[in-house]
Amino acid sequence: LAIEWAVDPNGDGDFADRVDIINMSLGSTLGDLYDTTSIAADNAASIGVIVVASAGNAGDKRFVLGSPSNADRVVSVAATLHSSSQLADGGTQRLDTIASFSSRGPRVGDAFVKPDIAAPGSGITSAANGAGSGASRLSGTSMAAPHVAGALALLRQLHPTWSSEELKALVMNTAYPLVRASAPVTATLFAPTLAGAGRVDLLAAASASAVA
Repeated sequence: LAIEWAVDPNGDGDFADRVDIINMSLGSTLGDLYDTTSIAADNAASIGVIVVASAGNAGDKRFVLGSPSNADRVVSVAATLHSSSQLADGGTQRLDTIASFSSRGPRVGDAFVKPDIAAPGSGITSAANGAGSGASRLSGTSMAAPHVAGALALLRQLHPTWSSEELKALVMNTAYPLVRASAPVTATLFAPTLAGAGRVDLLAAASASAVA
């Protein structure tokens, strides 16, 4: 019902007043291709709404990625965290790794590669519900998805005529790919079934003039 409202807020059958972006920090583990939320999310994206959804917090298990982030047109978001690696000169280097709780793809049904992208999701401070000006510090892909939704809001403002598919491709094309399994710079790079295209890089996306 919420997705239906988002594509047609005044209920007149004209989608011209649809919202620009939906963020869904929710999902069902082992997402099914025919889950009603996945179908609704895909339909919304097909008429121009950018749909962002958290990949899930079921950990590093294959095929556990949740719905509706498993849908074709939805932007499925994994969670990263920052760690440090000791350099030979005594300094440190900050690295991105995937959070241990972040759900892994590929998706159930056809082994299509998911998630699509990753964003910071560990120890994120945000507004606390019902706390006035209070804050809450949480971890989860539900904290990562809003980073990507916010990035895509800015990119839609920058490219108002681009389709939802083009903007999804834009953040994936320009993502920072060096998301590693652990802190050392020699550590294994994560596969797309856990990190997607890599960590979202808004500056790189804003600077790109074309997508593939």
